[in-house]
Amino acid sequence: SMLVEANYTGKTLAGKMFDSNTDPAKGHVEPLVVNLTSDPSLGGIIEGWKDGFSMLKVGSKAKLFIPSSLAYGAQGSGQDIGPNEILVFDVEILNSLTKAQAMTKIANMQLKYQEMQRQYSDSLKNANPAK
Repeated sequence: SMLVEANYTGKTLAGKMFDSNTDPAKGHVEPLVVNLTSDPSLGGIIEGWKDGFSMLKVGSKAKLFIPSSLAYGAQGSGQDIGPNEILVFDVEILNSLTKAQAMTKIANMQLKYQEMQRQYSDSLKNANPAK
């Protein structure tokens, strides 16, 4: 299928975890919609995921070793992924989705994050009441 839900944990080759949707420490423990279609509105993934996921069936677990050229390249990403870093992902394909299911899940995720942002900014306002 061109749209799947997956669990993943990403680490550097040295073993430093930079992201996961199964580790509560990263704050987003829900399956990720992985878009293998050419429709960018359904989310973007690194090239190495397109290659790796396209070989996997629902129910499979795999370890993907992704060269920097198919990931974040010379610029790296964020604090944890350095320039030209090789990435290692443990992935599990949970199920396949129709486009309608994928769009609903993405929309629900966006609403959830907006609500989390709103609660966060409310808590800041409450912590610092205007004089």
